[in-house]
Amino acid sequence: MSPATSGTPLRRRSAIRNAAAAALAAGMLLVTTACTGSGTAGQGKGPATAFRLTDKTPAAVGDVDSFTWSIYAEPTTIDYAHAYDFPPNQILANVCESLLRWNPDLTTSPNLATSYTNPTPTTWVYQIRPGVRFHDGTTLTADDVVASLRRNIDP
Repeated sequence: MSPATSGTPLRRRSAIRNAAAAALAAGMLLVTTACTGSGTAGQGKGPATAFRLTDKTPAAVGDVDSFTWSIYAEPTTIDYAHAYDFPPNQILANVCESLLRWNPDLTTSPNLATSYTNPTPTTWVYQIRPGVRFHDGTTLTADDVVASLRRNIDP
């Protein structure tokens, strides 16, 4: 509908749209302020904990008896070629590794591939990190990487 035929004057629509934008901005400010980590941890029950992002995760110490996934819905699949939603991707991110890793600043860094080149528009060459093993103990090979990439192209 055009503004002339909608029954709502254009100025009123603009005012409503501006009020909605202001409310959204105020809500975002409150959300981002609540996520800054200032104040005390545990709702005033102890000192604040400072967190610092690093590029290293400490080595595991001991066995893990159990764990709980914190997801909002039951995953529809954990097949990486068909996982297009948050619950399965959250699990897969903790079970599978990728050739490269996304960093918080939106750059990439090595993961399973220590380096890569793109010599032609249709050719990618990855140097695979040595000593990588699957859950069953078998060693990751270039053939495994090729099979995985082909599966993503044509599952």
